[in-house]
Amino acid sequence: MARPLRIEFAGALYQVTSRGDGREAIVLGEEDRRLFLGVMSEVVQDFNWALHAYCLMGNHYHLLAETPDSNLSRGMRQLNGVYTQRFNRQHGRVGHRTCPTCTITPTLPLSGNAALLPGYDLRTENTLDGSQVDTVLAVSLQVPL
Repeated sequence: MARPLRIEFAGALYQVTSRGDGREAIVLGEEDRRLFLGVMSEVVQDFNWALHAYCLMGNHYHLLAETPDSNLSRGMRQLNGVYTQRFNRQHGRVGHRTCPTCTITPTLPLSGNAALLPGYDLRTENTLDGSQVDTVLAVSLQVPL
């Protein structure tokens, strides 16, 4: 079965989850964490993303990223690909570090009178600057790790 069509548009906010291939670890220690964060920083800068939040776990990671230039797929390919190449070179390994696909959930800012569609949930969230924003989360697309 083909993966669902990925929705991308300028100014979109996405919740992204990617896990290790075969649920294996994507970072083995502190040096790998620094390597991943360095690659992520490069991608955020090169692709003009606004990274609002991230969580790097042993075998997966989460991002809350805004893409002013509608380039999420290209940036994710860069993040996972470059990290994997550097990780493999450092550890003398070959193969994937992350699954070839990741879960991407568009999170749309709401205007005051937006109607919700089935499978979507309205939440009020705090932003990094302390303000609050109403968002729609596509809860039907959430996949437990």
